[in-house]
Amino acid sequence: MTVGLQIWGPDGSMWLDATQRVARIIGTRALTPGLSESFTDPRINSANVYWAYQRDKTFHLSSGYGGLMSPSFSFSGNTLTWTYGPLNNPSYDEYAAGVVLIGAY
Repeated sequence: MTVGLQIWGPDGSMWLDATQRVARIIGTRALTPGLSESFTDPRINSANVYWAYQRDKTFHLSSGYGGLMSPSFSFSGNTLTWTYGPLNNPSYDEYAAGVVLIGAY
């Protein structure tokens, strides 16, 4: 017998059946500001993977116009890659540090 989570509505209809595709965390990585890196794991592939990115700080205060530059993420096979683009204005902008959580379902 398969074990998982099943939820029915008041009328008896199935609302959720997560008996086969339960999300799990594969790993976490701290991102070094401005450094493009990747994470590879055989348990993930681009069809069943998710990621969540959280910056270390929300705002960037400077005396002029500037901001936090977050990385962009992409998947290929079983590899998640993150890259930082160039700063718009190196005098005011800064790269955002953060953490990425990688999971599969």
